[in-house]
Amino acid sequence: PAGLPQVASAQIHASVVPEIAASVAGFAQSARRENGLYALVDVGATTLDLSTFNLHPDREGDDHLSVLLADVQRFGIEPYRACAADPRWDQPFRRQAGITIRHVIWETRLRRDPNSGRWGEGNVLPVFVTGGGAGSDLHGAVFGSLDAWLRQHSAKRGGVELRPLDAIEGLDIDHRACDLGRLIVASGLSLPAEEVPAVTLPGAISDADLPALRDNEDAFVGKEQV
Repeated sequence: PAGLPQVASAQIHASVVPEIAASVAGFAQSARRENGLYALVDVGATTLDLSTFNLHPDREGDDHLSVLLADVQRFGIEPYRACAADPRWDQPFRRQAGITIRHVIWETRLRRDPNSGRWGEGNVLPVFVTGGGAGSDLHGAVFGSLDAWLRQHSAKRGGVELRPLDAIEGLDIDHRACDLGRLIVASGLSLPAEEVPAVTLPGAISDADLPALRDNEDAFVGKEQV
């Protein structure tokens, strides 16, 4: 309108960032960062979010996440509490939650990235554990059993190492006063777009070639054994 000061228009650039990229952004910039295969388990109020991914540089040297497998199931903390209160559902829920997590890891080992050095003798698959329900007795027991399970069914070649996610550098966190998982995602989203790892989704990634050397037949785990 006439008489009002003119304000210069500003351009706003918006982009969609997958949650997994925001979650891993702090780790990708930390001193512990290394290229290779990882798993991420996020225990939310309702769902259990699972993924495996490779962290590696792209052609320009920027961080890139190639997501190999992703799964979301209703095995979060609230469904668990509901089932834990009923003896008929407590054990089936525990068993199926464990199968769901192990299946994602095993399928990654079997067909998505069987040649990763993580499966080699003396090595481990780092598993990031996050989410508000990660400290429940059920989820803690499942996570704690992963190392022994993988060693048992892979001729004791490699295991699992549970790790917390890293927040972005310089963020002072009181773990007792915040939801750390949400804060890590939010801090990752606060970074400039070029500092957040780009993501390739599972549908754009083909299964890997089979490794030259297979495990002994006794070490193979079928779906019915997971």
